Amino acid sequence: MKLALLLPGYIESPDYRHLVIIDNKLKDLGYATIRVDACDLWKKGDCSHYSTTDYVKQVADIIDSYLSQDPTEVVLIGHSLGTLVAAHISNLYSQVTRIVCICPPISLDRSDHKWINGLRTSKKDLPNDPKSFREFSVPFSFVEDRKQYSLTESLRKNTKSVFIITGTEDPSVQEVRDVVRVIQIKNYMEIEGMGHDFRQSEELCQLVANEIAKYLEKQE
Repeated sequence: MKLALLLPGYIESPDYRHLVIIDNKLKDLGYATIRVDACDLWKKGDCSHYSTTDYVKQVADIIDSYLSQDPTEVVLIGHSLGTLVAAHISNLYSQVTRIVCICPPISLDRSDHKWINGLRTSKKDLPNDPKSFREFSVPFSFVEDRKQYSLTESLRKNTKSVFIITGTEDPSVQEVRDVVRVIQIKNYMEIEGMGHDFRQSEELCQLVANEIAKYLEKQE
């Protein structure tokens, strides 16, 4: 059994197009897949327990529930915040075989100023209706909790195969290049013209999914 967990970014739905397309591609490759609703945010709408730590624990619980089936592969594929969770988890579980980091945010404090009076309120488009939105108000405790994590340090400690894929228009692209160079990550790709949130482009979603499939099919 080959298991793949898809980890969405900050307050993003597991049903967004890029994750669904990657999910379908992985199913074609024979993976059992789970698109994780981080902290059950989209299911319950409760932001009070939305944190990186709770996200990590949720993913760990999912992996634990499959260990009795002795999976031959456990692949973690994260986008944005999901890359932080994937990289952290990979150092906790020997069973994790590969991680894929899509548009990783190296400087996690870049958005801290968006919390006003203890809350950050954001609207996210609905997966099947981009003209309609759902509002989330995340408490500042999310920021305080996130400070204990470092994507760079998790990648530095990582001994598993990792593939980083980002876009030339992603705000973090130069920081990602620096980390790739310093840590000497060999599986790295930049997609010309792709930004951080690329899910509205069917073409880009398919391209990312195809590159992930090529990576997973390589023998390392």
